[in-house]
Amino acid sequence: MQLICKEYLLDILSRKLQPGIHLHRRQYPFAYNLYNNAPVTQAELENFISTMPCLDEHLKAFLLNDTGMQTIISQAWETEFFKQCHRWMNGQEWLYAKHPATSYMPAGDGVIKKLSLPF
Repeated sequence: MQLICKEYLLDILSRKLQPGIHLHRRQYPFAYNLYNNAPVTQAELENFISTMPCLDEHLKAFLLNDTGMQTIISQAWETEFFKQCHRWMNGQEWLYAKHPATSYMPAGDGVIKKLSLPF
């Protein structure tokens, strides 16, 4: 178990988004006005989180709001969080801005399981 603040997850998420962010930026050529390999912006990170269909509202609020709150996560939870993020960041809905996520492919039984804060 590990005590974390949101910045821990956002920092890792931002680095994981970087390699494919240029594909997402092509969908908004005037909105971001950034060169392709510019660092991921706060607005892009917020857009990514807010559009993820597999995060529940409490987890989104934790990641998006400036509350200074901390939470305890397990290695299994962290692995699942980044697995879900990886699926979303490499999906057509995020890369090509097809929102809402009508074709997001849930795992297994066809139901999108919402990931929530562990504590």
